[in-house]
Amino acid sequence: MEEAKKRTLVEAGINIESGLNRFLNNEILYEKFLFQFTRDTNMEKLRQALLDGACEEAFHSAHTLLGVAANLSLESLYLVLRPLTEALRNRNINLANELIEDVENAYTSVLEVLK
Repeated sequence: MEEAKKRTLVEAGINIESGLNRFLNNEILYEKFLFQFTRDTNMEKLRQALLDGACEEAFHSAHTLLGVAANLSLESLYLVLRPLTEALRNRNINLANELIEDVENAYTSVLEVLK
């Protein structure tokens, strides 16, 4: 991966070093999975579940997205997803709706650098 690209990813809150460690320093494999994130549908499912007031479905999507963010070291996204996921775990959909804007912003920032 080019140094300029790495800097851009780090600026967007992606911990390249941690991500590479999770992939046993296999840069090609990490990069493959990192850029496949743009095709993940869990954010869409989370948005729809919140619109529908479906707390359990929203929790499932948020928790799955949280796991993906952790595994890929998308730290900026992970940090804002944690409180939203916990709100949904506690069935507090009102709090989740308050927190979704921060998640949307972090998610958009990550997607922009991966495209």
